[in-house]
Amino acid sequence: MRKQDGARVVRAAVAMGLAGTLAMPGAAWAADGSAGALSAEKDEVVYVKTGADGATPGVYVVNAFDTATAATVDDPGRYTRVKNLTTEDELVQRDGAVQVKTLSGEPFYYQGDLDAATELPWDIALSYYLDGRAVGPDELAGATGKVRVVLDVKARTDASANGVSDFAQSCLLQAQG
Repeated sequence: MRKQDGARVVRAAVAMGLAGTLAMPGAAWAADGSAGALSAEKDEVVYVKTGADGATPGVYVVNAFDTATAATVDDPGRYTRVKNLTTEDELVQRDGAVQVKTLSGEPFYYQGDLDAATELPWDIALSYYLDGRAVGPDELAGATGKVRVVLDVKARTDASANGVSDFAQSCLLQAQG
């Protein structure tokens, strides 16, 4: 197993079709504040970057809009940073929403970075074994033998989950390493 930037990185992607899920529940609104006035399709994918120990140093949301005509959209979400992935236009964050200008008949993408402490609907843990013996991830770099990596994902059902546990039942979790 090769060491990468000090730790083997595992990424879990949580595909969600709800607007603002972990960022902020709600739907996209037209800039004039009217709900439903916007005929936009929105997809959202939440990417969670974990370290070799399962700790979460980053949570990223990629939002995609597909509108028939160019529109200004106020998309609910509280991000530490936003990045336009489609055009050079700067995005505006104001009052718990990101204002985006979509393109006519073409998809528009932007990324919003959530606080690393954002609660997830799952507890994620990683365990490593070398020749049947439990080891830390750093012990695997340069080692030879039979390696076993165990990814343990459990839906959060505890009261401290602050409402995110519902997402564990209705969203898809995909992990890759």
